[in-house]
Amino acid sequence: MSSVPYRALWQQAGLRTCVAYLRHNHLFDLLRRVDTRGWTGRMEYPGGLADAPDAKIYMPVWTSTVRRSMGHALAHSPWPATFVDLGCGKGKVLVIAHEVFGRRRFRTQPPVAVVGVEHHPGLALVAERNLWRRTRSLGDVRVGDARSVSLDDLADPVLAFLYNPFTGPVLAEVAKQLSMRACTVIYVNPVEPEAFTECGFEVLHHRAGWHPVATWTVLRSPAVPA
Repeated sequence: MSSVPYRALWQQAGLRTCVAYLRHNHLFDLLRRVDTRGWTGRMEYPGGLADAPDAKIYMPVWTSTVRRSMGHALAHSPWPATFVDLGCGKGKVLVIAHEVFGRRRFRTQPPVAVVGVEHHPGLALVAERNLWRRTRSLGDVRVGDARSVSLDDLADPVLAFLYNPFTGPVLAEVAKQLSMRACTVIYVNPVEPEAFTECGFEVLHHRAGWHPVATWTVLRSPAVPA
C-alpha cells in the first residue's frame, strides 16, 4: 500500500482536509482491499515524463466527487457506450465506474466499456492490479500520451472523466479530439475549462465545492444532440 501523506496534508491544508482524505480515499482502499491512495510526484515518472510541464502529480480523487459527478452526467446526458478515464492513475475511478454500471437499476441499459488511459506505466500496472482485485479482470488500461493513444475502436457516446490530469497544449489537444465525438466530459478541479468551451463544449453543470477535489464541471460536446 502507498503511504498516506497525512503529515503533509495537516501542514498544508489542516484538519478538515485530513478527515476528507481519510473518508474519501483511505477508507475506499481499506474496504475494497485496493491501493489507490498516496501521491506520485513528477520526478517519479519514467524517463521523458519528469520534464513534461503539462503533467500533474498523481493524487486520488474523492469517492463522493466521482459518484456525484457521474450521477449528474448519467441523468442529463445520453447513456454512454464507453466510459474513459483520461489520466486514470491507479484506477480508482475505473473501479467506481464498474461498481456504478453494475448496479441493479442499470442492468436494463446496454453494457458500458470502461477504459483507462495513463502515461505512467507503473501507475497503469497498479490500476490493472486494483481492477483484478475487484473485477477479476485486468480491464482495459492503455498506456501512453492521451493525445496519441487511440480510442477509435470505442463506440460513442463517450463519457470522459478527467481529474485535472494535464493542462496547457495537452489538454487543448485532448479537448479538440473529444469535441469531434458525441462526448460528455466530467472535469474535476477544472482549472482550464476554456480548453473545452473554446472547442464548442457546453457547460451543463458546475459545482463549486469547498476543496478543489470537490469542484467539478460537466460539459457536453457539440456532437451530442441537445
